[in-house]
Amino acid sequence: MVADVKKALRLVWLGISLAVLAVVAAPFALPHSWISRLAPVCERKASTGRECPACGLTTAFLAISHGDLGAASRSHRAAVPLFGLLLVNEAVFALSVARRGKGS
Repeated sequence: MVADVKKALRLVWLGISLAVLAVVAAPFALPHSWISRLAPVCERKASTGRECPACGLTTAFLAISHGDLGAASRSHRAAVPLFGLLLVNEAVFALSVARRGKGS
């Protein structure tokens, strides 16, 4: 039972980590014009004029990919710490996979 739960959690972490990898890598790998076109329009801002808690993150992550942390922070004040946490997740996941691979 416990082994099944651990396996399920690892699979969920794998899925999340792959999605996070796409979010973190996209600003570095894809043209910014593509990302700007693909990013969804904020429905809350479009309907109410008020920004949602995620407004500005795409612009901020694009600024981070240019090394402009100041612009990133101005676009969304949590962007730089969030991007850092996402990178930490990816590193920990990669280490976990590597460690499990050694044990096999």
